[in-house]
Amino acid sequence: MGGWMILPIIGLVGTLVFTLINLYGVVTEWEGIKAIIAGDNQTTAALRLSVAGSFFGGLALIGLAALCLYRIFTYSPSVPRLMTIFYIGLVVVSLAELAGTPISPT
Repeated sequence: MGGWMILPIIGLVGTLVFTLINLYGVVTEWEGIKAIIAGDNQTTAALRLSVAGSFFGGLALIGLAALCLYRIFTYSPSVPRLMTIFYIGLVVVSLAELAGTPISPT
């Protein structure tokens, strides 16, 4: 493995760490998540799709990043194709999160 692989490895580890930290909010804010899932009022019901998309997108990114790291360290020839899928998924999930973020009136 060449020295140039250190940058993608750092990026993948950073993605894993920061996405896990972000998803930890589901655990710490469980009461709010339950209210959103229940959709008792119009506001919480409107957040349901955003929260679900963010959660499942985060899980997908964690899985892809872990798989990429595994494949890098096992010297798999599928790494370039898998990394391309990871980066496209990262862009898609990031844009979906941006689009799903509610804008509060000022």
